[in-house]
Amino acid sequence: MNLSYYKIRDIIKRGIDDPEVAFSRCASTKKFGKIHERAREEIKVLLENTDHPLCLKEVQSVIHTKCHLRVSRPTLGKYMREKLNATYKIIRPIKLAHNHPSAKLQRQYAASQMIKLLHSGKKIINIDESVIKFTDHRNRGWIQGGKRNLVTNNIRLEGINIICALASTGDVWYTVNLGKTNSDSFTWFIVKMVEHLDDLDHHWRSNTVIMVDNAQYHRSDPTKKIIAKLNIPWLFMGPYQFRVAPVEMMFNYVKQHHLNPLHSRISSR
Repeated sequence: MNLSYYKIRDIIKRGIDDPEVAFSRCASTKKFGKIHERAREEIKVLLENTDHPLCLKEVQSVIHTKCHLRVSRPTLGKYMREKLNATYKIIRPIKLAHNHPSAKLQRQYAASQMIKLLHSGKKIINIDESVIKFTDHRNRGWIQGGKRNLVTNNIRLEGINIICALASTGDVWYTVNLGKTNSDSFTWFIVKMVEHLDDLDHHWRSNTVIMVDNAQYHRSDPTKKIIAKLNIPWLFMGPYQFRVAPVEMMFNYVKQHHLNPLHSRISSR
């Protein structure tokens, strides 16, 4: 079995008759043997009950104060990742209004309306805008230690904006504009898209709804006048309801493939 003196001594101390069981326990706890059961329980409770993002310095301080145990931060990080399935993620701050009860109710209502429309067989056209800032949207990559991760062939674009409409049937309409999106450019896009839909089917309003978010130019007076004049069925999403917007997948695809040479993981927004 190739047991060392120390493993045999541990078996004797544990008082276990089966050496195989003792050996397997030794192997499973050897890597993080310094972190005893009390410290492990404190780390687990800290992860479960925390109301803010934790840093290793804080975890290190807690187990040192409560358990009188000193453990290095790299060891703590490996233990939390491997044994507690914890991950070290980028902190994404949100506004207080994001989780306000009224905002939650509006998101629930918008989601229920979207499900109801799709269930009834109606087509939803989701319209949104995205800024293209670079010709290469990779934001991470492996590199040799001690070197800066620079890209020399990436061009910064000034004022390139995409307005895109994605239908639940898979149809896509878009424009690429110079400058920021405002009420003028948005209403121009709406007028042109309505003209195209009228050419395809003059009765499209009976089975189609346009869905947008709560951007200022989506709710501006010029936009409201165009909506009323053209008699467009209109649905607003709830506040901060980006994940419900299917058009975000379109923007993600463009940045993931056409503006990403190696198809590495990027953010759609």
